[in-house]
Amino acid sequence: MNRLSFVLLFFHLFVLRPNAQSQLYFQNLFALPGQAFNVAAVKQLQGGQLAVGGQIVSTSTGNKIAALLLVSEAGTLIWARQLGTDTDQTAITALAATPDGKILAVVQAESATGTFGISKIDLNGTPEWSRFFSASGNNPLIRSAHISATGFVLTGNNNAAGLVKKTDANGIEIWSAQIAAPGATMQLHQAWEDLQGNIYAAGTLFQNGYSDGIVLKLSASGTLDWSRRFGTSDDDALFYLTPTTDQYLLAGGHSYGVDNYNKGWLLKIDGQGEIKWSRSYGEPGLNGGIRSLGAYPGGAVFSFSEDGNVPTLGAVLARVNTEGDLLWIKNHSQSGAFGLNPKLTTLKNNDILLAATLQTGSGKACLLLRANDKGDTPPCCLSSFNLQVTDMPIQVSVFVPTASTGIAMGPALWASAALAPQLTTLCVAPDLSFTISDSLLCPGDCIDFEITSPTPGANYSWTFPGGVMASGIPDRVCFPNLTDSVKITLTANACAYTQRQQTLRAESSKDQTPNAFTPNGDGINDLFFPVLFCPAPVYHLAIFNRWGSLVFESNEANKGWDGTVNGREAPADVYVWMLETQSAEGITRKKGDVTLLR
Repeated sequence: MNRLSFVLLFFHLFVLRPNAQSQLYFQNLFALPGQAFNVAAVKQLQGGQLAVGGQIVSTSTGNKIAALLLVSEAGTLIWARQLGTDTDQTAITALAATPDGKILAVVQAESATGTFGISKIDLNGTPEWSRFFSASGNNPLIRSAHISATGFVLTGNNNAAGLVKKTDANGIEIWSAQIAAPGATMQLHQAWEDLQGNIYAAGTLFQNGYSDGIVLKLSASGTLDWSRRFGTSDDDALFYLTPTTDQYLLAGGHSYGVDNYNKGWLLKIDGQGEIKWSRSYGEPGLNGGIRSLGAYPGGAVFSFSEDGNVPTLGAVLARVNTEGDLLWIKNHSQSGAFGLNPKLTTLKNNDILLAATLQTGSGKACLLLRANDKGDTPPCCLSSFNLQVTDMPIQVSVFVPTASTGIAMGPALWASAALAPQLTTLCVAPDLSFTISDSLLCPGDCIDFEITSPTPGANYSWTFPGGVMASGIPDRVCFPNLTDSVKITLTANACAYTQRQQTLRAESSKDQTPNAFTPNGDGINDLFFPVLFCPAPVYHLAIFNRWGSLVFESNEANKGWDGTVNGREAPADVYVWMLETQSAEGITRKKGDVTLLR
């Protein structure tokens, strides 16, 4: 089996780290009044900043303009810019992080049908240069941009042919290849370059009313090495491709299953296109698919959403192991809102960045969240979700497309103007302060607890092992069989990151035993007996003089020694006492000495 050579390339990306500070995680919503924000891509730049690209659409005029946000690692807005004017009808469809810390944006100009290109944008939001295809006689469409060793690799299609173009760091073409299959339409969506400069591209082939996923390999000079077609008897498509940490390729898309519903699809292959495994992810009655895919330590992460304009899911994020088994799947859901086209990228410290269009009652906005390796955004948790994972038998075939030189690009430059989105923080830590009426308990005791300043909208719950809620008295809990310390835990929104605890203690160390008494009849300190914090069903107190003779004993906790022996006053001296009790905590034995003063 021929595996891929890319271990060194990925070493710096996947170094495990200790848990990051919770303030790095966030769930933020960026909205532009009067504009619908459609998210298409998200990337982390070399300097750590986060870039989100897409398109804003005027809700009044329908005009479309490419939009780009630059956000700090903590989720705060640095700037927001539009590229182009109302008449250009532009959109950003993909992003890449350039080696010098800037942004490469794939830009579409819908006003000139099929005009696509790339634009390098500096950290002030100003385009440095742009390269665009000529639309004359062509219908080019760039679907992704990938950073290569010498510049950039662009993938897409021109008319019915797949398109792969390699450029230098300034966007000047090195070579271009159009790949066509007779009688079929080919779309290439995402590519990756290995250490030898070979390029692997994933896409979809449409033929005879059906579609299949395809993966191609091109040499470093752009010649076609091999091509594979993967599919079932139904419609299948591949859109995403990433290398894995165990030296394979993982492709993702969707498959129209036997139950007539679209499902997410992952396909793992080696460097020659041989299948390692193929699995689908879905639920009966749910039309959905994988919207982005990224390598991750021990497997991969992908985003998922429903098809159509009125889905019910939020933005879904999932993690799988190297065999495609689901490790977890989380759904970012807001009441009355749903997610569209969620896109992810893995960050340098193994956090996950997810951007999506969030459809709310007031329109479409850009959701941006930073999650940990469990898919959560402390101090908030995302809702757990589930998809059925099914082994998916795939037919693989070799097909032989034709290759020719692709179309050329020419210079262009788009105007850039500032935008002012409104930021809403969706993850706010709820107040977890609470009080309890007592912190020391005996078996059978009850306590009252109260949240000091409950956060509106937060859903609180209590846990108290061994406790029973008092009938008819809210926020009171009783402990009929208390045997040890108990942790009272307040949790908000069923999230492990929003918890606070207080400890209720039940311990015999709180018992008090005097070290002297004065049995002189004045009513003060006339009796000696241990004062127990909790009642003891079994009690035995014995007192001895210095020669070991028993001078007093009692089986009643409230009966003490009055300093007499057989009716006569005992001499002033030091006496030894021994106490044995038995309660729900078990048998307790203590001893000490007491001074009788005359």
